[in-house]
Amino acid sequence: MSENPEMKALIAEIGGMLPANMKNELEMLKFFNYSPNPGWIKDHPAGKGMKYIPIGIIETLLQRTFGVVRIEVKDYKHIANSVTVCVRIHYKSPVTGEWDFQDGL
Repeated sequence: MSENPEMKALIAEIGGMLPANMKNELEMLKFFNYSPNPGWIKDHPAGKGMKYIPIGIIETLLQRTFGVVRIEVKDYKHIANSVTVCVRIHYKSPVTGEWDFQDGL
């Protein structure tokens, strides 16, 4: 576990994450569409009014929600002064018990 006090507070706050009475995929989707805790949202170091949720918080949320997750890097590119990464996150649905995945940049 991280020694970072912010991460310890996050882990204590979210616990097991999903409500125990989650019955179907629709209820799970509704749960995931709640706004994030404002304390998790940070100002991006690049400035310009950009906001983001640090990767450590995202990883903790994924692990607390799904247990085991697998991150697969599908592609990456160096574009100007940036790097883009396409990842596939494999997770086991807490509702159906089946493995699924989501892709994202």
